[in-house]
Amino acid sequence: MATKAQSPDSLYGTDFHADRDARTRAAARLVLGKIGEWIAPVSACDVGCGVGTWLSVAQEMGIAEVQGFEGPWARTANLVLDEGQVSFQNLEEKVSADRRFDLVISLEVAEHLAESRARSFVGDLCALGDCVLFSAAIPFQGGTGHVNEQWQSYWAGHFADHGYQAFDPIRPMIWQNGDIAFWYRQNMLVFAREGSEAAAKLSGHGFGAPAMLDLVHPDQYLHAEAAQPGRAISRKVKQVLGRA
Repeated sequence: MATKAQSPDSLYGTDFHADRDARTRAAARLVLGKIGEWIAPVSACDVGCGVGTWLSVAQEMGIAEVQGFEGPWARTANLVLDEGQVSFQNLEEKVSADRRFDLVISLEVAEHLAESRARSFVGDLCALGDCVLFSAAIPFQGGTGHVNEQWQSYWAGHFADHGYQAFDPIRPMIWQNGDIAFWYRQNMLVFAREGSEAAAKLSGHGFGAPAMLDLVHPDQYLHAEAAQPGRAISRKVKQVLGRA
């Protein structure tokens, strides 16, 4: 996902999204399958849907009513949804629909939007439905086009301002699954409107202290450590000298 000024085609290259689609499907099937056990959605939308992978998997699983939102760049041969199922727009601007959905999805999108957009973006997600599957990059996670990397509790605070409670049912389930990208395993939370049916069904997965939502996955740490200039060489020297 990228802003209007930064199209993913120019940021990532033409093969990026086809590869991401293939690698993401297994995660989508596992996560959406589990969510289906809790709230049994019959409709879903994805804000920052990319080429539409998560909604495509949702359709495979029987969620017939889907709607994606993404920048105009998504009109590519890699799109896995019908164009009529995607609203093409700049996500820095208000996202809305003439209906609500059983499940709202927005994964690794919010960090691409200006910090000044954070509160209203969360408000847009909440206006779309009672249950939101959400993840966003944490500080120093790194990535192309990231402009607002924040801790999980930061986003939980914005959702709380709109009357949505944080739940953490997904991360324990996928934490050690190396076939799933570490950013999903680290960042994926569910937010549900207080008093809603979804919140009641997720009640066993709530959090009393929002700060405890802030986690760094070991694979994220190793990824960041390896990316530091000279770190790999330094570790090799220590190993040779017998000083791990």
